[in-house]
Order: sequence, then structure tokens, then C-alpha cells
Amino acid sequence: MAGSNKFVNSKVKVKWQEIEVYVPSAKNYYKIKEVVGIEVL
Repeated sequence: MAGSNKFVNSKVKVKWQEIEVYVPSAKNYYKIKEVVGIEVL
């Protein structure tokens, strides 16, 4: 996280994909969003 101050007040574009994963504690499948890309504008 060092040097992250240069991104303060910057706009970013986040790309994600929705995937279905099994959660053993819930014994069920759930859809989650997985970040696949970040672009600083």
C-alpha cells in the first residue's frame, strides 16, 4: 500500500465478473462479484 496516496481523489474504473461459488458453512452456492481489473482514469 506504499505510495497509494497519489491515487487520492482519482477516478477509477473497476471491471468484475459474477461467479457462482460453493460456501461450505452455508451448504449452498452463492453468486459473488470477482474484481478482474482496475483502471485509473
